[in-house]
Amino acid sequence: MDDVFKTKEKLKNKIATEQDMKDDEKKMIEATISRLDSAGEGMMVWMRLFNPPPDSLGEEQAKAYLEEEMVKVKKVKDDILQALKDGNGLMQ
Repeated sequence: MDDVFKTKEKLKNKIATEQDMKDDEKKMIEATISRLDSAGEGMMVWMRLFNPPPDSLGEEQAKAYLEEEMVKVKKVKDDILQALKDGNGLMQ
């Protein structure tokens, strides 16, 4: 999450300091900042909604729940990594 914040700040700074930036480049950077925000929020939402299964649930149901959560958190991870990749590509 720290990387998401740092990348967003660098992109915001790039918009603020580059006076001769073309509109299409600015729009791409703004869209990437938005994706970084969305990806970060996705992680926060997943963390708020995740509840470890109680011991009384049973091994099979607990395993199924955790596998579902793994799919969700992998999606969050992929979104974050892609947004970071895009952001880092725009800073060069």
